[in-house]
Amino acid sequence: MPQTTRELPRRLSLFDAITIIVGSIIGSGIFLKASSIAKLLPDPRLVLFMWLVAGIMTLFGALAFAELGAVYPHSGGLYVYLKEAYGPFIAYLFGWSLLAVMQTGSIAGIAAGVAKEASALLGHLGPGALSDASQKVLAAGFVVLFSWINLVSVRTGAGVQNFFTVAKSGGIILLIFAGFLLGKGAYANLNPPHPVAIDVTLAGAFGLAMLKALWAYDGWVNVSFMAGEVKEPQRNLPRALLVGTLFVIVVYLAANGAYHFVLSVPLVQAAESVATEVAQQVMGDAGRLAMSILILVSITGALNS
Repeated sequence: MPQTTRELPRRLSLFDAITIIVGSIIGSGIFLKASSIAKLLPDPRLVLFMWLVAGIMTLFGALAFAELGAVYPHSGGLYVYLKEAYGPFIAYLFGWSLLAVMQTGSIAGIAAGVAKEASALLGHLGPGALSDASQKVLAAGFVVLFSWINLVSVRTGAGVQNFFTVAKSGGIILLIFAGFLLGKGAYANLNPPHPVAIDVTLAGAFGLAMLKALWAYDGWVNVSFMAGEVKEPQRNLPRALLVGTLFVIVVYLAANGAYHFVLSVPLVQAAESVATEVAQQVMGDAGRLAMSILILVSITGALNS
């Protein structure tokens, strides 16, 4: 009896794949990591160079996966690649590690972040922040909700992802233009307040900052898990990885440039959320509220992806 191969319907377009990549990468890192990076690298020019280097490294990884995705356009992503390279046992162990720790832990952490941001937004709007117990229930509810949405149909899940990715990308681009064009910044802020010595200590700080930036760039690999649902994967997967990663690199460089253009280095270092402080500077209290909503939308989109 001939063996038949069952495949998932290929219903994800090139645009869907791009929004999955962008939505997976852009979460909370671009909003929350700028302060800790500025403490390590007090020269905005070095900060921008570091984000560029981290972006190039990410692009190299994405291009490697683009090649693998074109050769093995099947659902499972890394599982498929490990199985082809090292055999089924290593792939089996990796699959269980995803289920037990890696993906489930990541989903739980992002869901907790969504609940925390939702609680903070409610506190800002007036109803009051949620208790820890309520935040846990809300986080679990988000996991169940998005699991159900993506189980209903791949098109429904993709539609939700498209909405969140377009919304947060538009919000970040608006913040970037507001930072540069509303006249609240100064090019002098791009210079370090004190000379930075080029030595071994700086090299170590650059490496530590790079780890934070690479964390903010993480997530592009997620599209490989859906390679079996992408239309014309040999063509669309490489294009999606290239376009999506390049878009994020440009956005990250522009956003950090806007942060340091509006705020001096000491203000960036002292801010809990640099993006929120920039929005406050250029748009007042309405900007702070809008940024709180944008951060919530951004993390929620990352959870769905």
